[in-house]
Amino acid sequence: MESLATLATLESNNLLGLPPRLAPRPLVPSFGIKTSTQFPNRHTIAPTTVTFLYPVVPATSKPFNLEYYLATHMPWVQKSWSKFGLQKWEVMKLDPVGGYTTELIMHWESLEAFRKALKEDSVEIMADIPNFSTVPPVQIWGEVAGGN
Repeated sequence: MESLATLATLESNNLLGLPPRLAPRPLVPSFGIKTSTQFPNRHTIAPTTVTFLYPVVPATSKPFNLEYYLATHMPWVQKSWSKFGLQKWEVMKLDPVGGYTTELIMHWESLEAFRKALKEDSVEIMADIPNFSTVPPVQIWGEVAGGN
C-alpha cells in the first residue's frame, strides 16, 4: 500500500483525473543525475553537446579545408580542451543543399566545462579558423535533456 505522501504527490501530478494508482508518476532519471526540479537550489551538472556548423561559402571564396581541419585543428582542440572536460568529438561532412558543409559535434562533461575552456583557452584556437574556413561557424550548445 502506498503512503499518504506518495498518494498526495501522485494526485498533484494527476491532470487527467485518473485513480491514484494509474496517475502519472514524476520521472526520475535512471542514470542518477538529479534534475533541477528535485533540487531547485542546486545547480546540476549535465552532459553538454556543442555543435559548430560551417556554412556553404560563396563560389568566390575558398572552400572549407576538411583535410586541415581533421589533421591539424581538431587534434589541437582535443589536446587543449580535454583537460577542461571535452570527452569526444565528431565531424560530419554535410550535404551543402542544407546550407552547411561541415558539422562539428563535441561532447562535454558539462556546460560549465565548455564555458571554462572558452574562457581560459580559446583565443588561439578560434584564431585558427581562417586556416580552414573563410566564414565563422554557427555555434549551438546545450545540456543533454534525453536520449537512448
